[in-house]
Amino acid sequence: MHKHMAEAMQMLGRHHTMVEPLSTLTARGTVTGRTRGGPAVVQAPVDYIAWTQRAAEFARRPDMNAQQHSVWLRGKVSPLAQRELTALGWTVQEEVRKEKP
Repeated sequence: MHKHMAEAMQMLGRHHTMVEPLSTLTARGTVTGRTRGGPAVVQAPVDYIAWTQRAAEFARRPDMNAQQHSVWLRGKVSPLAQRELTALGWTVQEEVRKEKP
C-alpha cells in the first residue's frame, strides 16, 4: 500500500511539472489532484482496471464531480471500463511511463 501511494504521488508530481500544475491534492483512499481550473486528475500506478462495482462507485464519487476529469494509468483499462469512463466524461490516458520530469 505504501509503495502504491508513493508511486501515485510521484506520478502526480510528474503531472504537476510536465502537464499542468495541480492546486490541491486529496487522499481519500485514492490520491487525487485538481488543477487550478478545477479538473480532477487521478494517477493510478496499476497494471489493469476492469469495470467493477468499486470502479463505478469511484468514477461517480461526489468529489470527482469536476466538469473535466482524467485518469492516468501505468497500465490499461478493459474495453468496458474505457466505454463507461468515457460515458461519464473521464479522459483515460493508458500506459503512462515512469519518466523523470
